[in-house]
Amino acid sequence: MMRDAFVTLAVLTVVLTGCGKTSDKPADKADKADKAGGDKVASCLSDSQHSCREYSAANLEAGVDLKSLCTTVDKAAKYAEVACPTAKVIATCGGPEGKDLFYDGYPIGLADIEKDCKANGKTFGKP
Repeated sequence: MMRDAFVTLAVLTVVLTGCGKTSDKPADKADKADKAGGDKVASCLSDSQHSCREYSAANLEAGVDLKSLCTTVDKAAKYAEVACPTAKVIATCGGPEGKDLFYDGYPIGLADIEKDCKANGKTFGKP
């Protein structure tokens, strides 16, 4: 059930990020990065789910209330305008909208994390 909630959060983030998108031209990407503060990121750390969602600059630019989105799925989740912690990471799943980090204790095995990640067209990684 937690996995479904986390997947729902990830999908919602992707959908909201795409709203208002007009072009993928290099100049537009550079403009977006400048407006969003360059490499600025934010994160939603869920200790109970042993995972963290790292939002890209494009998410920050979209104007979505990421803090509320973060705590909607897990009331105890911690929103911060910093990258996700990297200690004890067992896998990552990333795409243009950001990446998910999975930590030691995550209830789903690596093979299933990789399968779900790739099925959604994202890049799977291990430390």
